[in-house]
Amino acid sequence: MKKRFLIICLLITWLSAFAQQVSVNGDVVVERNVVEIGQTLEDIFPNMNREYEQENIDPGEAPEGDYLGWSAFTNDGNRVLLTNRITDNVTVFDWNTREVLANIDVGDFPSGIACNDDYAVVACSFSDEIYIIDLTDYSIVQIFDSGEQPWVVRLSQDGTKAFVSCDIDDVCEVIDLETLTHANTILNFPVYFTTFSYYSNTNRNSLSFTGFEVLPDGNHLIVGDSFSNVLIFNVTTGQIEHTIAGIELCWTIGISGDGTKAIAVSDTDELIAYQIDLQTFEVTATVEIAGYSLSTFEIAVNEDGSKAYAGITGNSSAILKFETSDHVIFSNTYTPFWIGVSPDHSQAIGGQYRFSIIDFETETMLGQYQGIPMSYGVTSPTGFKAVGYDTGRYEGLHFYDYSNSNNPSHLGSTISGLDPEGDAPRRVAISPDGTKAVVANPLSDTASIINIETNEVEAILEIGDRVQEAAITSDSEWAVVTGFNSNSVKIINLNTNEIVADVLAGSRPTTVCISPDDSFAYVGNVSSNSVSVIALDGENSYELTEIPCGTIGLVWAAKGVTSDIACSPNGDYILVPASFDDNVKVISTETNQVVASLPAGDFPIQLDFNADGTYAVVTNYFDDTITLMLIDGANSSVVGNFPVGDGPLRMDYDPVNNVFGIANYYDHTVTIVNPENGSIINTLSYANYGDILQIIFDENGDPIVLTSSTGDVYGRLHRGGEIVELPAVPTYFEYNPSTQTAVVVMPGPDLVSVIQWEVTLNADFSATPLSGLSPLEVQFTDLSTGILTTWEWDFDNDGIVDSNEEDPSYIYTIAGFYTVGLTVGDGTNSDTETKVDYIEVSEVGTNNELTPNIRSLSQNHPNPFNPSTRISFSTIESTENTELAIYNLKGQKVKTLVNEKLDAGQYSVVWNGKDNSDKPVSSGIYLYKLKSGVYTSTKKMILMK
Repeated sequence: MKKRFLIICLLITWLSAFAQQVSVNGDVVVERNVVEIGQTLEDIFPNMNREYEQENIDPGEAPEGDYLGWSAFTNDGNRVLLTNRITDNVTVFDWNTREVLANIDVGDFPSGIACNDDYAVVACSFSDEIYIIDLTDYSIVQIFDSGEQPWVVRLSQDGTKAFVSCDIDDVCEVIDLETLTHANTILNFPVYFTTFSYYSNTNRNSLSFTGFEVLPDGNHLIVGDSFSNVLIFNVTTGQIEHTIAGIELCWTIGISGDGTKAIAVSDTDELIAYQIDLQTFEVTATVEIAGYSLSTFEIAVNEDGSKAYAGITGNSSAILKFETSDHVIFSNTYTPFWIGVSPDHSQAIGGQYRFSIIDFETETMLGQYQGIPMSYGVTSPTGFKAVGYDTGRYEGLHFYDYSNSNNPSHLGSTISGLDPEGDAPRRVAISPDGTKAVVANPLSDTASIINIETNEVEAILEIGDRVQEAAITSDSEWAVVTGFNSNSVKIINLNTNEIVADVLAGSRPTTVCISPDDSFAYVGNVSSNSVSVIALDGENSYELTEIPCGTIGLVWAAKGVTSDIACSPNGDYILVPASFDDNVKVISTETNQVVASLPAGDFPIQLDFNADGTYAVVTNYFDDTITLMLIDGANSSVVGNFPVGDGPLRMDYDPVNNVFGIANYYDHTVTIVNPENGSIINTLSYANYGDILQIIFDENGDPIVLTSSTGDVYGRLHRGGEIVELPAVPTYFEYNPSTQTAVVVMPGPDLVSVIQWEVTLNADFSATPLSGLSPLEVQFTDLSTGILTTWEWDFDNDGIVDSNEEDPSYIYTIAGFYTVGLTVGDGTNSDTETKVDYIEVSEVGTNNELTPNIRSLSQNHPNPFNPSTRISFSTIESTENTELAIYNLKGQKVKTLVNEKLDAGQYSVVWNGKDNSDKPVSSGIYLYKLKSGVYTSTKKMILMK
């Protein structure tokens, strides 16, 4: 027996191994696997037929045709019918116009399909039903119950009978299409699940099952038992009439055009094909191909059964010649994923990335059409027509005409269902104002714009082949979306939901980030290994330059994670991990040049900055480390490499607690890391859940973690102690703190989940000093949680709002105890905190040294500011020394403005946003502190660049 690749029943375990694959140019990885005999689809993909109970948003417009199954031509060749497994419908295409004629709702998970002159017969695998469709008006004329999981449909040559084989029960249902009645159930009928292919970027799969054929008399079926026999069943009695022994692991059978021969192929260590005479049911010839085995579970047979065409290993195909027990191998066809035959059985058709025409008589390849991937296909019973399709790359049919066999032509492609669709939503961006989400749908080449407030799809825009990622400007007005194979970047006006600019970028643009001032978009081109700098100016946007950045790529863990691009908080630098070069490029945004190349660990992939951009961290996926970097242009350096968990992938910076959170894909942990020395502060365990796909910290510094499927749960979103179960396997999410909304994309069944938490406010504050002599200036600091827009301070409990500032100061001139209140709001909700007798003010004493000598410290103006601000204060008497200095949030002194003895009077000082060495500082929050004698006052200001 052939030594097979054993498939682990748990999908999540298999995907972990699959995730080790990387791609240097972003090509989709298709993993095609043979399953063990007896395994069913549910062993590999558990709970595929679970009903979704959670209300979600489909990013397309109904009716859609999602998760393509099998197809069939009508007998006249003028129409093609295609089953759509997830949307539970059948799409009818007109061959001549390639337009969609109808979408017909059927049972759960429609798969196999076949047509006679009057009807289409559809096997609905998860509702255990057989649907009969009238081809004149597309009505459902009959529904039959079947055995468990019907998959494969065949019709007799005269079209009077339909045969539907069921995997779980191993039965074949016989339907009389003349009377539309159930005629028989054949027991112990061997049909097996053979292969599945998984598509890395769309969460789609394709499937195949063992085939059987109907003999020309319409009263017998021929099928391999997948062990060592080929069986002939009597349709009427359901009994085995003939057994042809000695044909091991026969998973595919074909019938000659004249109906005299059957060809059975044995899938052992080496391919052996058997020619069977259908009068005597004896093996009359064999062909063996040493060193090759069967790779495609379909074959084509010529008119008299003397030759057959098969897909074999070694990325090849072969003509099998039974008269001479010889063969001809074709390496230029690749291994076809599907095989068909022309109506006269003179030519075989093989489809994969190459649509190939093979001539049986001359034993040559006549012609090819290259460039369109296909995993399924079918030929018409009349005319030289064929369709091919690929469930993971384009959700529709590709139409081929091979009447000129030397030069077959691709006529065009049409999406299943109805255009426009939102197929395989894979990435999402939320506008900062929380009103819209832009969803990238790579399988339908579209971007959906969803109104989060109404949960409605506002627009579906054509982006280009394999749309990838989206980013939105800070003013929520513009979206930037990358088109992988179209090599372009679309600029979308979110006020009108229109594409206003189409900017040509490098080869295969993927990742995108926007500069803090919204002036530029930085796009990673995964094939040309470059960064495109896009100057953002609405309809006038253009590519400014393209910067080589080393060999970037992606890893297929978490359904695909691409080499990142991160822009520093002040916009001075961008970082790009050159994953295959094991280093990180530091690029100056002023010169658009690489100014430093920092060595990292094995396959650096995702990165982020801390609050002021001084430090950055990159995850090294293959050696389970992070690299901590000190970012200072050409003087940037590596602090060190530090071990974290197994498979560090995505990460996020938490400004509330000043830490990095590293999501470890395999060991289901989040490592909390000090951003300045790389030390591990804490490790959060998600051991009871699936692989960790992503982490984002919320506005309170709590991690929101996305995990993949385990058991009966497809995925989860964790926030604090709350767990939200998801209706399908997720790939990515985005979170908006202003509305506390998460949007999760799930490409398998094309769902977008909008999860919104109730916005809660908690008012709190502190003050310093809490007591002192009159006049006493007190600095108040807001400690409230929530997304705040208003502050109302009452410093003396008189019911009058004394300040609307976030962190105000107040001077108490009369002795006494003062109750202080703060009411905060977010535009909708409010909360109040009152502290009784919080401030104690005493009478002025006789000791002049204790008397405050500062009359007032004004707020700087303007605030926020750029590039400079004025700070004013006054004194009431001469001081020995007065110091006014600027500090960052770490408590480090940035700039000394005043440090001298001052006489009584009014003073004003300008700070130009530079440090003591006269270098510009980054944008952010700063404190200015005035010290004079025993008096100290501190206030906050914001530098914006």
